[in-house]
Amino acid sequence: MWYAVRTSPQRELAVEAMLRRKGYDVFLPTETKTKKISHTPKKYKAVIYPMFSRYLFVGGKFSWLYLMTERHITGVVGIDGIPSPISQSDMTRLMAMSGANLPHRHSVNPHRALRTGELA
Repeated sequence: MWYAVRTSPQRELAVEAMLRRKGYDVFLPTETKTKKISHTPKKYKAVIYPMFSRYLFVGGKFSWLYLMTERHITGVVGIDGIPSPISQSDMTRLMAMSGANLPHRHSVNPHRALRTGELA
């Protein structure tokens, strides 16, 4: 089973890395967007953003009391303090929609002024 975990604002990537280091099964759906980095034209870079602001998914069996003591974890999605599980089939569908099951997939939205094959 999987569970949705709430994090502190803009701490999704840090919490994901920390939980992975500690051996948890973690899924953080992300999307890549382009961001202008200067006032001159053609200065863009790819930036990774979480799809769901302040949320990530943790799978497997673990102690909720221990998990809730981790830094930047503020809660778990559930009813009356009881975590609501997410089925494996729903997580598989979410992973497929986010492109997580496609290794080395990088989706970068090119600037509208660029054409295929053009050097930036």
